[in-house]
Amino acid sequence: MKLTRIQLRAIINEASKPMEPIRVKTQKLDDYNPPIGLASVGDGMPENTAIPHIKVGDFFVSTWSHKPPKNYGGLKGQKTFYIVLPDGEAIRIDHDEEQNIKTRNQIKAYLGLLDTHVTPLPIEDIHDLTDQDVQNILKMRKQIEVAIEEFKNL
Repeated sequence: MKLTRIQLRAIINEASKPMEPIRVKTQKLDDYNPPIGLASVGDGMPENTAIPHIKVGDFFVSTWSHKPPKNYGGLKGQKTFYIVLPDGEAIRIDHDEEQNIKTRNQIKAYLGLLDTHVTPLPIEDIHDLTDQDVQNILKMRKQIEVAIEEFKNL
């Protein structure tokens, strides 16, 4: 089957559409204390949404969404990993910076491992955790550690 240039452009445009932002559970506004240079970026508030760059299952990676201020150029390459909880909101996953995840293939492999090893469990309120919430967080953390160890062995 042959494709015309117009059909090819339509396929590329459809594939390159940005994904919808996902709500993110963040810290309390009282606890938010960004570095002085970053307080001027955006509205100086913690971000409550993240735009997925690459998504695999219930996991996605987001990159810096603003133009970094002067002397913060390293933020452009910073990747933030998230897990989408059953309620539809996401929380950040801290990953080991030594993993050195830089390429698209590495990101997809890491997200794939997270998707196979980790089961998203509900967290009702990230600021006022119940005993069940703490148990769910610990279970997910152990599963994430297993995925990280497997990724290191690739």
